[in-house]
Amino acid sequence: MVHTLVVWGLLFGSECTISYTMLNLVKTPPASFRDIRPDLRERLRSTSAELDQLRAITENLEKTIQVLEQMLAEEERRFAPEAKKGSPEEPLPEFVMQSLRSGLRSKDDLRWMAEQAGYDVDGRNIHATLVNLIKSGRAVEISEGQYGART
Repeated sequence: MVHTLVVWGLLFGSECTISYTMLNLVKTPPASFRDIRPDLRERLRSTSAELDQLRAITENLEKTIQVLEQMLAEEERRFAPEAKKGSPEEPLPEFVMQSLRSGLRSKDDLRWMAEQAGYDVDGRNIHATLVNLIKSGRAVEISEGQYGART
């Protein structure tokens, strides 16, 4: 059954028409549902067991990470380049001449000795230094690849 009301609008000064339906509310008995509480309890137990397994796996992985980090730190210490001794006081050509006075040396020997003494050198530095020492008459190539001081 539908009823119509006419309401005078106080705010707008106009009339409004409102329609509404009269419903007969009849109480019906609830539908019969299955009790799912046992299913929910089982699902809760299985989910909790799965979470416990995941926590155990996570704990094991965290321990593994700690061990690996410790091993890496030890290897980093073991293979870290030694701190350079600082800048040597004498120029590289003087160091090379002192090394050549003590015996015959190859370019690789001179480079290794210079690095051990704290010089920042590569093969080019040593080659250029040797060429300049030979041109100035202070060093000489004794045999192929072996250099010495001119006496």
